Amino acid sequence: YASYGETSRTKIAEHVYDLNAEGIVKIFNLGFQGSADMQLLDAIALMNGGVSAPILQGKRDISEQITNFLDSEIGSVLMSDVNVKYSTGSSKETNVFGETQKVFPVMADGYEVVVRGLIREPDSNEALNAVTSASTMEGMKNWELSAMPNSNDVMKSSLCFQSYAHDRITQLLGLYDASGFLGNELLKKLVTLSDKCEDEDFAKCIRGEALALAIKANVVAKGLTAMVTLDDDQCMEPDEDAE
Repeated sequence: YASYGETSRTKIAEHVYDLNAEGIVKIFNLGFQGSADMQLLDAIALMNGGVSAPILQGKRDISEQITNFLDSEIGSVLMSDVNVKYSTGSSKETNVFGETQKVFPVMADGYEVVVRGLIREPDSNEALNAVTSASTMEGMKNWELSAMPNSNDVMKSSLCFQSYAHDRITQLLGLYDASGFLGNELLKKLVTLSDKCEDEDFAKCIRGEALALAIKANVVAKGLTAMVTLDDDQCMEPDEDAE
């Protein structure tokens, strides 16, 4: 925990965010669990395109934990500034609400990124395109994948919605946990809610959306949390000629 100079968690988080407002620097944090302010380190990493992880003392070799973290998150980097957008045949970009993280600082060899979001029910004759852009050793590149949404399959739609809900709730609760020191104005810059927040306390709206989504998706019930796992290939079947 900060013990010298500026000790206010709110001011530290705001200062780091202001200095890196353009997101040029990706911040990854490691801290000794039980000694470091992991909540602050988590928030700073979240705001600056990185990730954080605790170092467990007395359970595993510390140097091994650090090495594993660096190898998995920063090791053999294949691309950086990975950005995912959606589009349909009739518009350049589809309006997505309540989506999970769609911008990733780096993508290491052997890992994948997953983006989930809700879209207005599309025309059944239009394909949904996922466009991924990223910086590589050969410059900026784009990849596009097309699929035909199938909202008539109730079982698949339900499983996909639960999968989305679980990821979105995890994202919202992570921000809610840090809301005590991040402040409303900073929170508003970090997340876009599905519905307009009428409450002065923005953190309450974050928690309210997470709770409403959990109830709608049937993933929580009075202290009981149920996680749903599924094969993502069940959600949509890509076109055969899609690259």
